[in-house]
Amino acid sequence: MKACSVVGTAASWRPILAAYLENMHHRVPFCSYVDILRTNEGEAEVQVMAHPARMQLIQLYMACAIGACVKQLIGAVSPAAQAHEFLERALALQAMLQGKEEVGLVDQAEITLWLVLYKLRTSYTNEVWSLIGSAMRAAIAADLHRERHYHDRMPPPEAERHCLLFWAVYTIERNVCWAMRRPFSLADYDIDVRLPTPLSHPACLQGNESNKYPNRPVDLRMFITSIRLACINSQVYVQAYRTGRDCVASDVLPLLEQMRELDVALPQCSAPDYEFLQLHINISVRMLIKPLLSTLYSSDSLTRSCLEAAGAVCRLFKRLRLNHSIGFSSPMIKSVFLGRNDYLVRAMET
Repeated sequence: MKACSVVGTAASWRPILAAYLENMHHRVPFCSYVDILRTNEGEAEVQVMAHPARMQLIQLYMACAIGACVKQLIGAVSPAAQAHEFLERALALQAMLQGKEEVGLVDQAEITLWLVLYKLRTSYTNEVWSLIGSAMRAAIAADLHRERHYHDRMPPPEAERHCLLFWAVYTIERNVCWAMRRPFSLADYDIDVRLPTPLSHPACLQGNESNKYPNRPVDLRMFITSIRLACINSQVYVQAYRTGRDCVASDVLPLLEQMRELDVALPQCSAPDYEFLQLHINISVRMLIKPLLSTLYSSDSLTRSCLEAAGAVCRLFKRLRLNHSIGFSSPMIKSVFLGRNDYLVRAMET
């Protein structure tokens, strides 16, 4: 049975998958987008009862579910099928795998991450924190956080996929925990796995299908920058937001310098990707200085840095939204709202 016959025609899902690519996969590339396209186009004959085929279909359905959410959130034309329809198909396949005890730890971490990325665009409850924690615990149990997992006998493509998956789970968990003020599942000092290799991955099929999807390759340097920012944010959360101790300027300044160095060293990438990275760096700057804001004078350089970051967050978010270049998530909406609030309140005080 061809994959596309299960979900409908391949052509009807192409715009949805394009929305997933442009607004999610370019930012969190933890799976093979080309494999998802092949599944959708029915290039490979797949037996739905086989485990690999079920995982391929789960990836396709979840990519379509997230793509459909993004299209609805950015106000684009409603997709042919609703996001929840794709989600239900993916969950049904997941249940089949679990019933046959065919879900390994790596697959479990990936499926749970898919669910988190979907729910970040549909709801924002403690379930999201619980789910991303479950994904991280599966990754830990699979030893994805340790360099010893990536031994010489592991095929390089598989090792790179596992590495990308771990860092995707790490980055999303850090963002969710910081936004919800919840603890992490894994301390930074327990991680010794390398960062992904900074290569460009193809984002289209070869031959006749290449003109049906966006042609911009996936630049892993963008994802690596997001990982580095998540590592800095992890330090911020531990040092500036820890319980039982007030934040002081000596905690903030070294971390602020790291963020500025990261900003200066941003890779040369497409305008939407560059602005997306700047948006997240400015969100982090605002969050870093926020605990100190009530103790600072309006003329203080840290106050100015915080307000400039808050203004940049609003400006960049608006630009990305108008260009349909951002897949909204609940933590991001919260950050934009709080940044705008900080900016307005401080402006009224002065």
